[in-house]
Amino acid sequence: MHLKEIESMESNSELSRYLSENCEKITGDFNLLLWWKCNSNKYPILSKWEKNVLDVPVSTVASESSFRTGGRILDSF
Repeated sequence: MHLKEIESMESNSELSRYLSENCEKITGDFNLLLWWKCNSNKYPILSKWEKNVLDVPVSTVASESSFRTGGRILDSF
C-alpha cells in the first residue's frame, strides 16, 4: 500500500512538472517521437504511457480490400 502511494505521488509530481514546463514552439520539422526519446529520462513514467498511446500498429492492407467481399463469395458448385 505504501509503495502504491509513493508511485502515485511520483506520477503526480512528474505530471505536474511536465504540465508546468513552457511549451516548445512546434515547427514543420518537429518530431514528437524524438522529443519523447530525448526526454524519457526526465519523465520515465509519462514516457512509458506515451509509448502505449503513440505506438499505433500500421496496417498495410488497403481499406477497400478489407471490406470488399466480391472475391470471397463461394460459388454454388
